[in-house]
Amino acid sequence: MDHNLQLLGIAKKAGYLAVGGEAASAAARSGKAVLIIAAADASDNAKRRAKRDSEFCGAAYAAAPYTRFELGSITGRGSPGIIALLDTGLASTFIGGLASIDPAGYSGTAEILAERHRRRLSSAKRTGSGERQAANSAGRTGSGERQTANAAKRTGSGKRQTANAAGRTGSGERQAANSAGRSGSGERQTANSVKHTISGKRRTAL
Repeated sequence: MDHNLQLLGIAKKAGYLAVGGEAASAAARSGKAVLIIAAADASDNAKRRAKRDSEFCGAAYAAAPYTRFELGSITGRGSPGIIALLDTGLASTFIGGLASIDPAGYSGTAEILAERHRRRLSSAKRTGSGERQAANSAGRTGSGERQTANAAKRTGSGKRQTANAAGRTGSGERQAANSAGRSGSGERQTANSVKHTISGKRRTAL
């Protein structure tokens, strides 16, 4: 089987092929159509409509060298005169295959679609790179938040240690005061003892 027809079958299974004039027009209106294809034996009205739809959405247009029957046999949808490819890679490959057989008829369209596909890949790479950078930035932000939380924990721990040290200092001061109190009490007891002794001596002398 023709390689290009096989490619259309792959596109159909992957959901990247709109089969029939109405489906192709709907894909054009929604901006999904990349390449609108007319069968070799499609009616003039169908071809004019396909060209108008391609101009409306900015899609490429090509009259394929395949009959409606051949398109229907690969897509499994009767005998469609118009189909539309919805993926730039598949569209570029399909037209590239036709250009290799008929350069004069398809090389211009092939170049246009190849350039669109390159731009799409470039845009996808930039998007992927931006997402990775955003993820890395989020990772660094999370790391910074964890470091801040750890620093806050260490600060809180330091405050608790300072408070404990202050508590121990206060306890030491209280112990010193109690000791001073006991010393003062001992001094008073000693003074009283001296007084008793002197008083006893006076009584003895009398």
